[in-house]
Formats: sequence, C-alpha cells, structure tokens
Amino acid sequence: MDCDDQSYLCSEEVIRIAGARFLSRCRSTTSSCHGMRMVDLVETLVAASDRVARNDLDQAAALLKECKRSSSAAGNAIQRLVFYFSEALQERMINSQTARPPSSSSSSSSTSCLPMGVASQFAGVQAIVDEVTGGAKRPVHIIDLSLRNGAQWTILMSALAASSSPPQRLKLTAVGSQSQMDDSISRQMMEETGNRLAGFAATLNMPFSFHIVMVSELSHLKVHMLGLHADYDDDEEEAVAVYLDYVPRKLLRSPTEFDKLMRTIKSIDPDVVVVTEVEANHNSPAFGSRFMESLYFFSAYLDATEAYFFNDDYCRMAVESVYCGESIRNIVACEGEERVVRNVPLRAWRLFFKRFGMVEVEMSSSCFHQARLVIHNINAAGCRDLCTVERDIGDKSLVLGWKGTRLHSVSAWKFRHIHT
Repeated sequence: MDCDDQSYLCSEEVIRIAGARFLSRCRSTTSSCHGMRMVDLVETLVAASDRVARNDLDQAAALLKECKRSSSAAGNAIQRLVFYFSEALQERMINSQTARPPSSSSSSSSTSCLPMGVASQFAGVQAIVDEVTGGAKRPVHIIDLSLRNGAQWTILMSALAASSSPPQRLKLTAVGSQSQMDDSISRQMMEETGNRLAGFAATLNMPFSFHIVMVSELSHLKVHMLGLHADYDDDEEEAVAVYLDYVPRKLLRSPTEFDKLMRTIKSIDPDVVVVTEVEANHNSPAFGSRFMESLYFFSAYLDATEAYFFNDDYCRMAVESVYCGESIRNIVACEGEERVVRNVPLRAWRLFFKRFGMVEVEMSSSCFHQARLVIHNINAAGCRDLCTVERDIGDKSLVLGWKGTRLHSVSAWKFRHIHT
C-alpha cells in the first residue's frame, strides 16, 4: 500500500513497455529485475491475445499456460491483471471451439470502494443541488435509474437541508428494471434503502417520500409512471433531476431501446440530467483494439486498488472479482448481444446526447472542490496526489482518474427548448 515505493514499475508503465516490446519483438537484457519480469509477463499475455485473434489456438494455449504459471488473483497488481485477462482469453478460446453460449455476465459498477467512485457521487450530487436550489423553495423530485445503497442521497439531503432555500419536500423515485435485477439489487433491497433514507430524512426534519417503479426493461418506462408534480398544490411545480449512474453504457447494445428511454427522459423535461460513466473505450468491434484499451484501463484500476487496500482486504478482493474480473471476461470473451460491457468515453456520449437536443451544463467550482475534498480526505500512504480530478475539454464536465489515466466522468445536461 506504499505509493512512494520506487522499486516497482507502475502498472501503466509495465503495460506500455510490454506493448512496445511485443510490437518490436525485441528482448530486454535486464529481465532479471522485478519490473522487467512483470513486463515479460504482460508481453506474454499480449502475445497470447494476438494468437487468439489470429485463431492460432495451440500457440495461444501454450502462452496462456505461461501466464497462469506466473499470475494469481492474490498476487501484485500486474499478476492479478494477467490472471483476469488470461481467464477471459481462455474462455474466448473455449467459446470459439464449442460455440457454446458464454456464461452469465455482470456489468456491475461497484466503484464506491475507491476514492474516484465516492468523489464522482459528491460531484454529481452537487450538480443537482446547483440546479434545484435557489429562489423559491420548490419541491424536489429525484428520479434514480440505478439505485444501489442510496449513499449519494444522504449527501443530497444534507446539502439541501443546509442550503439557504431548503425544499418543501424531497421525493425520490427509484426505477428498477426486472431484466437487470440481480442478488445485489432486488426490490426488497430497494425498499430497505428507501426505509433507511426515510429515517435519515427524519433526523433532518425534511419531508420525504420514496417510490419504486418496476419495469421489465428500462425502455418500457413511461412518464405517467413517475407521479410527476403529484401530491402538491396546483400552483406548485417541482424541480426534477434525473440521475443516470452507469446506466447509459448498459443500453448501448440495444440502440432502439436506448432511444426509447431517452425520449421518455426528454418528455419528463427535467431541470438537470446527471450522468456518471466509465471513461474508457471498450466498445471497439476490433478485438485487438478492445483488448489493449481494456488492458490499459484495468491496469490503472488494479494499481489503485493495490494502493488503497491491503492485499488480503475483503473489499478489494470482492471489487476486483466482481467489477474487474467479470467486466474483463465480458469485454474479452463475449461478442454480439452477450457483450454487455460497452464503455465509451465522454466524447462519444456528447455526440449521442446531442441527437436528443441535450446541451452540456458547466459543472460548478463547487462540484470540482467537492470531488477534490473527498480525495483529500480519503488518503492512503501518501497516494492523495495520484488520484486526479480534472475538468474535461471545454471546462464543463469532470474526469477522475489514477496517475493520469482517465477512469470515470461526471457530466450534467439539459434539454434545449426550441421555443426559448
């Protein structure tokens, strides 16, 4: 967990050196040191992926055998990275030989154990506060399409209660999709989250209501299901915010369904739409490009988990196994509709949202400082400066990363009104 230890190459450096060496087919004479041994290991992995792409499965199997001999889910960051990617390549080979359907996949985004995840929540909540407070004390209605433990809404309640214009009432509508329900996000758990949030609101003397809307698919959501502007006097109009926390990427494999959902959100006419997403390009149709992009991304992610958690920490192992391991497996081993992890960068989302008349809202300096404050307070062994928050091109959205590698983005949007 000591980020100041210079005896090891960082994960991203190992990947870059290994990639360059593979492309040039040169061999280092200094491979006896630990860092170069890790470079050798990653170079073998990259060579194996190349053989898989060429359908040279015998040679790929031999290279993967070397990878597995030197990697482990309990090793250092590079060894864990190679372990997960080797497992995924192995499954891709099996799928190509047997034509069997891939095993069930998870597109979980359990990033809240890392500072970047917590910081993105604080920044997103602040963006909502900026848009729904000020002036009249309107009721506030949050529509959350990805309710998990609801921690971000306790942050919102505290911020609203402390504002100069606290709302008359806060309503939270959690939208659940039955097709995406799993053991970690069931209706019962959503109800338990709502009860916890109601208890917290009571401690702040904040009028609060919680509602669950269940649909078979998110694209089946209709405006009339959300109870907009209900329970208020006719002259009261609530401020509405839509929260999309790692939701858009889950729908990229079904463009028609995604368009339906976006049209519904547009019909809501929210004051703001806040989007948090993975800042990476894992959606290339070319396997080789997708493999290398994901290798760089997850090398940074595993480097971060190694910095913030002890090697035998349960949270680290759980996050890496579920989020990293399952995501890597899906990106590498699956194709077609089975490939559900289709992360794309912010520049791609800008083009997509533009189609629906959405304009990017500049996130305030308060959003930036909230994210920085979280990172400052969650410090581990001098790693504070390695977790980065920066404004993206145009100084509107925020990008969070690790040692300069972009990992997550937070952006805020409004719908352009033609009549204004």
